[in-house]
Amino acid sequence: MSGSEKNPDFFPEARNPENVRAINNRCMIRTQEGHTVVIVSGIILAQYPSEDSMAEAHAMVNLVEQGLAD
Repeated sequence: MSGSEKNPDFFPEARNPENVRAINNRCMIRTQEGHTVVIVSGIILAQYPSEDSMAEAHAMVNLVEQGLAD
């Protein structure tokens, strides 16, 4: 069997939209129209303009400090 036959993709159409990044099963980051939100278990933990790298770093540090992400 080739590699694709060993691990078939049962749900090829089930993908996250291009503007959504899953960090783990509890956390995700969604970007739309120049804004970013960090969502944890369905609750918005942080929101900031997408180009604000300091706010992004702060949000990521908060996730790690709270034990929500590595």
